[in-house]
Amino acid sequence: METEESNLKQLKLCISGFLHTLRNDTTHTMDIDMMFLNIENLALVAEKLLMMLKGQQTLMSHEQMIGRCFTHLEEDLHREYTFYLENQASVMDLIAQYQKDKANKELLDSCLQKIREETTCWDLQSFLIRPVQRIMKYPLFLRDILVNTPAHWLDRPFLVDATRIVDNIVVFANENKRKDELIKRYNDEVTESSLLPKLTLHSLKKKSKRLTTTLTHSLNITSSVVEDSTFGQLSEKFASLVLIIKTLIRDATTFTDLLKKVQAEMDDLCTNIHNFYDNLETQKNVFLYHGAALKIAQNYTPRFIKDLEEGPLGTLSDLLAVFTAPQYFIEKRNSKILDYDNLYTQTADGSLASENLKIARGEF
Repeated sequence: METEESNLKQLKLCISGFLHTLRNDTTHTMDIDMMFLNIENLALVAEKLLMMLKGQQTLMSHEQMIGRCFTHLEEDLHREYTFYLENQASVMDLIAQYQKDKANKELLDSCLQKIREETTCWDLQSFLIRPVQRIMKYPLFLRDILVNTPAHWLDRPFLVDATRIVDNIVVFANENKRKDELIKRYNDEVTESSLLPKLTLHSLKKKSKRLTTTLTHSLNITSSVVEDSTFGQLSEKFASLVLIIKTLIRDATTFTDLLKKVQAEMDDLCTNIHNFYDNLETQKNVFLYHGAALKIAQNYTPRFIKDLEEGPLGTLSDLLAVFTAPQYFIEKRNSKILDYDNLYTQTADGSLASENLKIARGEF
């Protein structure tokens, strides 16, 4: 029950803190309807379900109809959740695009600051993923009740139907996720293949010769005319540096993403632990732990992530951007050396080819 209340609270915070604020702000051009989809309807369904479940608490265990609460809302649950799940991936991509704009990011951050003290969510995405996380928990919740419900109790057939209802929604969610991944993979392949029309016969021949020359050098069949060990060593060091920076940024970003996810789940975790124990002394310790966890989540973790993103990660990202020019220079230099090597091996006299060799050396 407490987790259901927490879920509804987070939905309402998202609506009041983000949706209503952005609706009233006319300075931005973000598509609010697309960003939040039917989250207001989801909150209404969650509120209906919570009220019905609370009504069951006043009854004796054998009289409670938990499954009936879900079957009564079958149409609402299926309609609202399938629509939300179907468009979730597009919403996340859209928000990621919006956040690249400094003004949009600052506006979304200001919305979050207004409700920071009341939530463990760290950004808009962590709010919007909650309905997905919630529907995934319902099958476990209902199966646990079903296992502990005697066969002769009135609610048992309703619990079976309720489990089927939420299972169907979860299957839809998983299938939709699989389709999104396939589409993304296809789009990535199309993006790569779109480079092909830009290739001309001349460029294909040139690239083919460069590849052949590279292979003969790597197999020690031939050796490069141009030997510059100092430049080669520096190029290797530079490539290693770029790789180290990219790896560090990737690992740090993964760490902060996981940290946000853990903090977002901490409230539910503490509530579940509290519900597990009947001993008052143990519950007291859980409350203390919950309070400490919330203090860390609300005060220290955001500051740490902000300092990390604005400090080391920001500096390293700027450095990688600067490195683009020398990387391009190294690649072009290597290509011109391969062109020169290839012509050198084909030039045996003072014919026109020797003039081409002079041009190639000049370009190198």
